[in-house]
Amino acid sequence: MQSTESFSKVRSIVGLAVLSVLLIAAGCGDSDGTIEASSPPTSEVDGSRPGAQVELSDEFCAVLDSPDAPTNLADLAPEGYEDASAALVLLAQVFDDSTSQGPAGPRLAKVADALGAEGIDTDLADLAASAAAPGSCASADSAALLGSFSVVARFAQADALDDYCALLDGGFGAASDGQEPDPAAWAAAAPPEHRDALEGLDELMAQDQPGADAVATASGTFFGLGLYAEARCGIDGAFSNAAVAGAMFGVAAGSGGVSGGSDDPSSDASASAEPSAADASAAQALVPAGDDLAFVTEVVALQDDDSFRASLVVPDGWDVDTGFDRTYEPPTGSGLSIFTELAFSAGCDGMCEATTWEPRLRGPDGYLTAFVGDATADERPVTGSDGTVVVVRDDDGSVKAAVLRWDDAQPRYFQCTVSLETDQAAWLDAFVAACESSRPGWITVT
Repeated sequence: MQSTESFSKVRSIVGLAVLSVLLIAAGCGDSDGTIEASSPPTSEVDGSRPGAQVELSDEFCAVLDSPDAPTNLADLAPEGYEDASAALVLLAQVFDDSTSQGPAGPRLAKVADALGAEGIDTDLADLAASAAAPGSCASADSAALLGSFSVVARFAQADALDDYCALLDGGFGAASDGQEPDPAAWAAAAPPEHRDALEGLDELMAQDQPGADAVATASGTFFGLGLYAEARCGIDGAFSNAAVAGAMFGVAAGSGGVSGGSDDPSSDASASAEPSAADASAAQALVPAGDDLAFVTEVVALQDDDSFRASLVVPDGWDVDTGFDRTYEPPTGSGLSIFTELAFSAGCDGMCEATTWEPRLRGPDGYLTAFVGDATADERPVTGSDGTVVVVRDDDGSVKAAVLRWDDAQPRYFQCTVSLETDQAAWLDAFVAACESSRPGWITVT
C-alpha cells in the first residue's frame, strides 16, 4: 500500500465516523439536511475546551486536506503551533512506513512522545476549532481529524499501568477475540488523563443517536486508546484495531445501532423468524484455484436480543468481531490486511420501521448514496428478493461491495458488505456469492 493511500485511510476512518452520523441526522429531521464541518471536542464527552481560533493559511489547509502525507505541515503552521503540526507529521510517517498489517509499533512510541508533550492537546484543539470555523479554508474531514487527534494527544500523556494495559490487551490485542469495547471497566483502571474520555465514551455507547461532534471525539478516544495500548503497553496491532473500532462506532451511531434502538420492533414475529439454510457451495466454487479459502455456514442473530436471525456463508476460521456489525476478519498472523473483511447486519438506515426502502437507501441521506459516494459503481439486482448488489473499485486495486435485501413490510433490511485490499481483490466474486447465498429469516428469498 502506498503512503498516500495509508494516510488517506486515517482520514477516512475519522470521516466515516462523523459522516455517518451527519447523514442520518439530516435524514431524521435533526437538521436542515446541510452537512457542515464538525466542531472540535467539547465537554459533552471529556471536558476538553472547545479551542481558540487562529488564522490558517491557504497553504496549510491545502496540505492538511491533501490525501498525501503532510510532510511540510509544520513549516506552514501558524506561529506557536509548529510542534503540534510536527507531531501530526510524525504520525503520517508511521503510516508511510506501515505494511498491510498496520502501523509499525516502534515508530508509535516516538509519535506518542510528540503528541503527549505538554500543550500539544490544546494546540490541536485550537487548530480544530479554526478548521471547523465558517469560511475556513480547511475541509470538514480535516477539522474532524484535528479534533480527534487533540483527544489522542491527551491519551499519549499518560504512562503505562499494568492492570490497565491488560484490559486493553483484551480489547484490542491478539487476545481480544471479538470482545466488545468496555470503556466503563477501562475507566476504573485508567490513568487520570484517560478517565473523563472513557466515561464519556461509555455514556455515548448507551445512546441511540449521539451527535456528530460527540462521535468525532469518540473516534479520537479510540485512536488514543490504540496509540497508548501499542506505544506504552507494547500491544502489537492495537492502534490499527482501535482505529477500526472507532470507525465502526461511528457507523453504528449513525444507523441507530449502538444500543440496538428503543424503537426496534424485535418482538415482531418477523424479527424472531428462523432463516432457511444457506448453501456455501456457490461461494466456494468461485474461490480462485490454489487459494486457501473455505466457506462454511452458521446461523446467528444479528441483534443483541437474539432477533433478526440469519444463516450466513462465512470464511472458515476467520476471527469474528460482534461489537457492532457481525464482522469476519482474517485470523491474526495470516498476513492478510486488517481492512479485508466480510460484515453482516440488520440495517435500518436510521428508520427502524417498515418503509419503502429503495428510495430511502438511494436518497440524499441514504446508506447506498453514502456507500458509493463520488465513485463509479457497478450495480445489478440481487437474486431471489428485492435488493441490489453494488461494487465499487478503487484506483489502487482494492474493492468493496454491498449486497442488500429488503422487504417494504419489514423494519430492517439485510446488509452484507465486503472490503478487500488489492492483494485479495480476486476473491470478490466468491465473497459477493457468500453475501447472496446468506439467508435472513425475516425476508423471503426464493
